[in-house]
Amino acid sequence: MTWDRARELIIDDISKLGIGSELDSDARFAKRAGCSVPTVKRAMADLARRGFVIRRRGRRTISSDRTTVVSGTDFSFSHSAKDTHGHALITQLIEKSCRLPNLTPATEFETRAHDRLGLRRNQPFFVITRRRILDGSPRVIHRSYLNPTHYPASFLASHDFESESLLEILEAYGLRVHSRETRIRAGLPTDTECELLGIEKEPVLNVEQSSYAVSATDQLVTAEYLHATYSRWEYIVSDRR
Repeated sequence: MTWDRARELIIDDISKLGIGSELDSDARFAKRAGCSVPTVKRAMADLARRGFVIRRRGRRTISSDRTTVVSGTDFSFSHSAKDTHGHALITQLIEKSCRLPNLTPATEFETRAHDRLGLRRNQPFFVITRRRILDGSPRVIHRSYLNPTHYPASFLASHDFESESLLEILEAYGLRVHSRETRIRAGLPTDTECELLGIEKEPVLNVEQSSYAVSATDQLVTAEYLHATYSRWEYIVSDRR
């Protein structure tokens, strides 16, 4: 977890200082994160590979001024399901609210979402939960968490989250998608997930994903924290030499 802590501190500094700014030394980050310098170097190397920072021998690390921005459709589940793979997709809205995290063991991911979005303890987040039905079968529950400070007060009421792509909506508010980090774990579904997905207590894939974006003021922010549950799903990875 110290590696995660170091990386979170670095990303937080990038967000506060802006693109092209000098960052703390590795030793300073190590002291702040309570870890070793090699752990910080590993976190820095990962962020440099992703394009967040520029490492220069004998000079201070800077936040990248060569930000890579991709189209939201490249990361869009709707685009991938319909246009790329030809599935018939129906999206059903389960929740649309502005609230504080649920503090239960089954929803501990909401606390992580709240932290990653950079919100203070008493600040609510936007929650958009959708069930995705592919070819007539419920397959995915997507729970999206957003920082309300990036949007107007009318945000939730202004959009049809059953028909619109969320990432395209974010781009419309000046959040240019930069990259995303995804963690996938196998687990057993909750009773609510079993009901929504029409399954028994069989293994599912739990996905937690941070999507990073460049804001209109050229700051790097966490545009969306996603928690998803995939039923009867498989990932195929093809390598080419």
